[in-house]
Amino acid sequence: MTVEAPIREYATALARHTREHADLGVSPRGLIHLLRAAQARAVLDDREYVIPDDLQAEARVVLSHRVRRDPGDRLGGEAGRVLVEDALAETPVP
Repeated sequence: MTVEAPIREYATALARHTREHADLGVSPRGLIHLLRAAQARAVLDDREYVIPDDLQAEARVVLSHRVRRDPGDRLGGEAGRVLVEDALAETPVP
């Protein structure tokens, strides 16, 4: 399963956005899980390569519970979902 450099860089930019805008952002392990989920989506769509749409489709589920915007927030709360949506909206797509 091929994940080209621009796709990996996009995934890294999404994770970086969460780290820069939250108390607890997506870890390297979370980033790996996002890439694996995107690969699975590509396989289900009968492709041998990952596209940005795969990352975007899986990011909400894979990343939302891994971020905490403020110290008082719960992991997996609404603030995490909003932060991931912000990351998807503000990060340029390759």
